[in-house]
Amino acid sequence: MSKFRLRGSMATGLLAAVAIGAFTAAPAQATGNATAEVRTTAAANVATVMASGKVTVPSNYVYKPSKGSLHDYCTSSPDSWNKADFRGPCARHDLCYAKPGNHKKACDAVLNTQMTQNCYYAYGSANPLRYTCVAIAAGYYSSVVGFGDDH
Repeated sequence: MSKFRLRGSMATGLLAAVAIGAFTAAPAQATGNATAEVRTTAAANVATVMASGKVTVPSNYVYKPSKGSLHDYCTSSPDSWNKADFRGPCARHDLCYAKPGNHKKACDAVLNTQMTQNCYYAYGSANPLRYTCVAIAAGYYSSVVGFGDDH
């Protein structure tokens, strides 16, 4: 059995995600066309993730933690989980937050998709670690939704 030890804000983020209901057994109720839209979007996201390669750090990203949280990949959370590299998605998330305007929700959604994409890239479909990795990525996503700030 492998051991996974959470550190600092990652542990806090996962606990917060559980507390706010990010990991529920049943989806929230939706009405009308909203349900169909959510299903269509989710299916499109899964297809994109499965067909795509690894999300890498863009060439215009400046890694320099002394400049603040928008220059340090995944801030105080681990930049990877086993073979899954989260630096690219986190760097792109930082760049998205740095753009002027209030677009936190969109930036956070892309982070979730890209982290999941890197889990799929790192672990084959038959590897059970893929699903653990996706759950870890969901924890990061829940943390930024609850605590991230693009201003």
